[in-house]
Amino acid sequence: MENYTNSMLKDWKTCKNKYYFKYIKKIYIPQKENNFELGKKVHALISYYLNGFDMNIMEKTVNSEILEHYHSILKHPFLNQEYFLSEWGFNVNIGKTNNLFVGRIDAIFYDKKNNKYNIADWKTGMKIPENPIIEPQAQIYLYSFYKAQKDLNIKFKYDDLSFTFIQTPSLKESKLIFSK
Repeated sequence: MENYTNSMLKDWKTCKNKYYFKYIKKIYIPQKENNFELGKKVHALISYYLNGFDMNIMEKTVNSEILEHYHSILKHPFLNQEYFLSEWGFNVNIGKTNNLFVGRIDAIFYDKKNNKYNIADWKTGMKIPENPIIEPQAQIYLYSFYKAQKDLNIKFKYDDLSFTFIQTPSLKESKLIFSK
């Protein structure tokens, strides 16, 4: 059994050598951590907010850059929808194999008016993909959420799902509607 992540597929797509050294040979490749740390903190704040925590104290413990990203997300129209899940970790079989897609979805909202689930992916340190249909992350997250509906005790059709990359703090976005 093998586990596959969005990052692995992205590395395979962009640089087969990077994939080989990182995942086959297990050679550590130093990365810039500034954007990663920013993203972790912004994602945590949003998750705490969505789960009903008192944010007054938490907001006082972070710097202005983190607050700028966090406050921009609070203005996004998704937050007017019903909150369903945040920082949802998944592992879903790939087809009928024993191999798994694994990952973590930033947030999922439910639009009662249109009976649709919307997956949001906050991008704090990088540009959003212009065409999410070719991005493994969008496809994997949509597939994984769709396959997990029985475990989550919900029911919906392919057409009741969307995935949106949202760049903070600009809130520029690109969207993919899931379909067969």
